[in-house]
Amino acid sequence: MKKMIKYAGVVAATLLAVAPIAAPVLGTTTETKVEAASAPGYAVKDFIKNDDGTYTISGMVPATKDGQQISVSFDDVTMSPGEFSGKRYANAKLQTFDGYTVNHPTELMGLKLEWKTNKVLGFTTLDSPIIYTKDSSSDNSSSDDNNVTVPGTNWVTTFSPLIDAATYDDKGNLTAPVLSKTSIWGVDRQMDINGTTYYRVATNEWIKKSDGIEVFPNSTTVNTNKQASLYTSTGKAVTNRALAKNTPWYSDRSATINGVKMYRVATDEWVAASDVQ
Repeated sequence: MKKMIKYAGVVAATLLAVAPIAAPVLGTTTETKVEAASAPGYAVKDFIKNDDGTYTISGMVPATKDGQQISVSFDDVTMSPGEFSGKRYANAKLQTFDGYTVNHPTELMGLKLEWKTNKVLGFTTLDSPIIYTKDSSSDNSSSDDNNVTVPGTNWVTTFSPLIDAATYDDKGNLTAPVLSKTSIWGVDRQMDINGTTYYRVATNEWIKKSDGIEVFPNSTTVNTNKQASLYTSTGKAVTNRALAKNTPWYSDRSATINGVKMYRVATDEWVAASDVQ
């Protein structure tokens, strides 16, 4: 199994810092904003404007594997915004799994533009549903390579570190890579060693379950039904600002934090589902 997301360049500052539709009630601090939107079920990791005017985009798209819905990554894609009628497209290489064949190995990406101003709003995906099919020659055992047994059990989810999180090998030994806080990682296995639960994010690389939260990438707009408090991904209250009543806010993911369903509206700021419509 190949790496789910490149380690290089995946930092909190370049993740989708969600652009609010309305200003906060409290405080004047601004977030790093990227006006990026994608179809429901898609998540933007990097949406970076380069010095030469091109845009570098990477992220995750939904797929089906073994009858389960999963999120798979695509590599960095660089595109140039042209006239709306001549919008630029590029094929992005999709993540692969050993022992599986994907119905199309690339996903067609295009820049999403505002037609009157040619302003780049984000990216769009145009291909058909992505399906991973187990190879007929593939053994039914849990392995990445012949005669190599992978510990743990199947566990498909999407995970986001609460800290710059350490990674571990198949035996629970510390490894060099560190996963950036608020980045998103596809998980395909779970294992327990001495009472500690780990999620696998790449071949022979795991992250502690306690170092993050399970998230559900999506793209939606939530509307506050009152002046809504904000919280960090660890559930700590943000005390210097809040969201105004009856204002719409863009969200790119949801999660259950300390037993409460929440929507992310900024890099590490979340609003409770009960406070939005």
